[in-house]
Amino acid sequence: MMDLTHLSDNFSVSPQITEHDLRVLAQGGFTDVICYRPDHEHPSETISTRVAKACAALGLSFHYHPFAPGEAFETQAKDLAQLMSKPNIKVCAYCRSGARAANVFAQVSAPT
Repeated sequence: MMDLTHLSDNFSVSPQITEHDLRVLAQGGFTDVICYRPDHEHPSETISTRVAKACAALGLSFHYHPFAPGEAFETQAKDLAQLMSKPNIKVCAYCRSGARAANVFAQVSAPT
C-alpha cells in the first residue's frame, strides 16, 4: 500500500510505488509520476521501464530522473521546476523512502 505524503496541492511524495499504486494515482487526478530511484537499487523493486509502461497505459506521464542517496541533485531540481511550471499538473515523486523526492521539492520550493 502506498504511503503518500502531500507536500503541496499539486505535489506528493511516496516510497517505492507499485503498478496498483499507479491506478490509485490516476484515479486521484495525478498527471505525472517521477522516479528518483535508480534501477536495481534494490533487486525486488519494479524497474523504471515497467513503471513507465504502466503509467502510459493509465494516461500518466512518467519521468525517470534517478540519483543515489547523498548525490547532488541540481539537474533533478531544474527538471522539477520546469515540470511544476506547467498548468494543471499534479505530481507524485518516489524513491526508496520518499526523502530524496521531498528534498528535490524543498530545493525547488525554497524562497530565492
